[in-house]
Amino acid sequence: MSRYDSSYYTTMFVFMLITIIIECLIFYFTLKARTELLDFKASGVKKLKVSIIVPGIYVVVMFFVYFIFVEKQKLEAIRELFDVLLNPNNFLSHGIWKIHAYIATYIAFVVGNIKYFNNRKNFFVN
Repeated sequence: MSRYDSSYYTTMFVFMLITIIIECLIFYFTLKARTELLDFKASGVKKLKVSIIVPGIYVVVMFFVYFIFVEKQKLEAIRELFDVLLNPNNFLSHGIWKIHAYIATYIAFVVGNIKYFNNRKNFFVN
């Protein structure tokens, strides 16, 4: 812990605050989308698509923002992380398969929901 100074903790606190705000907004959009879907409104489908795509975009953006601001002096740490994540030899030994399974499940969930609601868009009217 001695390698982290107070600016590290300040940065992490800001990341947590931003995450809480984004999660509250996603919750609001999801709740609003679900209530509109119950009323068979077409705008509910659009809001649902936004509410399921935004978390994935947010995770990717925050991942790269973290590396830009927090790990900027440690370029080797970033390279090492991607080597571990993308190396097939580490797939089973380090539990990297869980990360890949999470990403694949999220993509399948998003694509499945979008296809489902696109096939049934004639049921939803304004």
